[in-house]
Amino acid sequence: MLIHQESIIAATPQAIYEALTDGQKFAAATGMPAQLSDREGETFTLFGGRVEGRQIELVPGQRIVQAWRFGATHPSEWDAGVYSVVRFTLSGLQDGTRLITGPGRGPWWRLRESSAITGDGCSRPWSGCSGTSNWPRT
Repeated sequence: MLIHQESIIAATPQAIYEALTDGQKFAAATGMPAQLSDREGETFTLFGGRVEGRQIELVPGQRIVQAWRFGATHPSEWDAGVYSVVRFTLSGLQDGTRLITGPGRGPWWRLRESSAITGDGCSRPWSGCSGTSNWPRT
């Protein structure tokens, strides 16, 4: 199952990027606790721990790729190593930003926390871990 959603938001691409990569701004926008940073490879929690994941690829004002999973406080916590990969693409418009969410992937890929997603932002098998991502693109 692929996920694809498009929205027009009356804000700059950079402002939306910051809201999706800064824990304080995310929490202010959603009204729920978040621990989130703008560093590739960093782990995060959203919505008070209901969602957790890792920043995979970050291109300021343009793109965010994350691996997500239901966290410990979600009523349907996922098994260890099960993630959904989501991609946010930001495109500036005259009066705002087009935010494209997708393609997300499911059924949920089994990514081993110890090897498939590493602390340096490297994601296998799509990346050679040379500092550039090679995720499937549309």
